[in-house]
Amino acid sequence: MQAYDIVCNLMMDKDYRAKLRDKDYIKHIYESVYLDKIEERKLEKISHLTTLVAFHSDMLPNIISSNLLSFIIKLLDMNYSVTIRSNAVLAISLLTYHEVLFQELINNNVIDMVMDLCMDPK
Repeated sequence: MQAYDIVCNLMMDKDYRAKLRDKDYIKHIYESVYLDKIEERKLEKISHLTTLVAFHSDMLPNIISSNLLSFIIKLLDMNYSVTIRSNAVLAISLLTYHEVLFQELINNNVIDMVMDLCMDPK
């Protein structure tokens, strides 16, 4: 759990973020996450990290290479907590600013998924 906190803090610093980006640490983190086996608190931390990755435009190559959009779409599932789904929606919102990913969002019906979440009473 603390490791995810540390990575979140490092993500906020330009120099450390460059190291995370250039050494493909982000890709390794997401490759090690098995959604069907992870505990809820860890997944909340990872979903928060996902919003931080999506926030920084210099992470775009890593977002694409690690297929982060696919991971985010999985986090929209109604079986996850409101916090996890909210982080996923925030990450999607941040990704809409990137033209490269905007069409992919449309192609994956992500807009419809977000609209369905808006109708969720939770």
